[in-house]
Amino acid sequence: MQKTVNATNNGLHNNFASGALNESYVDNGAQIIYTWNIVSGQTIPPRNSSYTVEAQFTLKGTYQPTSGDTYIVTVTTSTNQTSTLSGHF
Repeated sequence: MQKTVNATNNGLHNNFASGALNESYVDNGAQIIYTWNIVSGQTIPPRNSSYTVEAQFTLKGTYQPTSGDTYIVTVTTSTNQTSTLSGHF
């Protein structure tokens, strides 16, 4: 997300199986970049409900416009088929 003054990371969460994902974030001063990666050797089996990831940030007295906030999701299957979804939120 594009960072406004005083925005700070406040946590990352997911509902994948324990140990299946690595979560991280980078605050480079202009953006907070959140990343979730499947741990090497792990597989994510299909299930009936959606998997979710969540990033939380805190603002201190500053409005956060979302016009510059984007997401990119890339999924690669075990047969090396890749799909990418991106957009704004």
